[in-house]
Amino acid sequence: MRDAERIGADSGRVRSVEASGDMRRRFVATMRIVRRMPRVQVYLPDDLHEELKQRGLPASELLQIALRAELERQDALDETSRYLDELVAEVGEPNQRQRSHADVIARRIRDRSLDRVS
Repeated sequence: MRDAERIGADSGRVRSVEASGDMRRRFVATMRIVRRMPRVQVYLPDDLHEELKQRGLPASELLQIALRAELERQDALDETSRYLDELVAEVGEPNQRQRSHADVIARRIRDRSLDRVS
């Protein structure tokens, strides 16, 4: 009895097993870990479902990607809001002239980005 194995770590239950080399190899070779992701039911409009099926797109993968992107977007918005709150606390609210100047800069950036896209 040489090695201690941790079994069931993925399921939250852990127990130690003493095993000899041969026994351990046979056990590991036959052991399967079944791990299932939580399921969520999603409703799609008929036209979107039909388009998805026609194109042979993987709905689950696409939805995971879209959900991750949305969560990242919301995290970025939350972080921006925290940063702006800290900035206002540090330097105060901008006056009307500063706001107008910031609007002009934001429009230039947006327009430049739109020019690159089109």
